[in-house]
Amino acid sequence: MSDALSPVDVENYPEAVPIVPCYVTLCTAKAGSNGSTTVIYASKLNRDGSIEGDPFRLSTPNGLYIWKNDEITSEGIRFGSILECVESSSNKLTFVKNTGVRKNIDQIQMDLDYGVNAYRAITKACPDAKINKLRR
Repeated sequence: MSDALSPVDVENYPEAVPIVPCYVTLCTAKAGSNGSTTVIYASKLNRDGSIEGDPFRLSTPNGLYIWKNDEITSEGIRFGSILECVESSSNKLTFVKNTGVRKNIDQIQMDLDYGVNAYRAITKACPDAKINKLRR
């Protein structure tokens, strides 16, 4: 994305989204108990602004799935960041650069198809689970 596009441009003018395959950051998860590492989940972004396929773990430029929080900060990766990635020989998608453009993550989350494995409550997902009541 050599041209600077604002998130509004991407939302209102999808034809302005470049042909280079781009991916959008959907969420992050703490990767260790000390809180200094993170796993980033992303999904492919279509030219119309919708997402394609299932979310995946994004690899660092070194090919690792676990990111140091300092790396995320220095690359400016946030929720909704549109990223350029390359597919490696081991079918990993590896981060190349942050385009500097962000997409409305709330809209993306609403458009996700959670399929048949989505449940509205833990009791529906695991009916045999014994859930302790809060004691006060």
